[in-house]
Amino acid sequence: MDKHLEEQISKLIKEKINGSLKKSGYFDEVKPQSKPIVKQEKKQVVKEALITTPNTFVIKTEKLSRATKQSHENLYKKYSESFNKVSSELDAVNKHEAGKLA
Repeated sequence: MDKHLEEQISKLIKEKINGSLKKSGYFDEVKPQSKPIVKQEKKQVVKEALITTPNTFVIKTEKLSRATKQSHENLYKKYSESFNKVSSELDAVNKHEAGKLA
């Protein structure tokens, strides 16, 4: 392929990509031969404990016994309870003193 044609194609591709990214708001004005400036979004901080509720479900299989299915369901409930306990404990931690413990 002709070098001039390759340069034109490359330039056209860059223009189209930069135009699309600028239109979508991901990049500010991009100057040739410069690095694009990425807009950074503000981080949202969760200020409350995350609580899960175990869902109920039916395991439709004849390969597992009733006891095995019940064991899986009980284990799932215990995981949810443990997660909720840890989440509430983390929510109660004093964030200013947490870094001093290390």
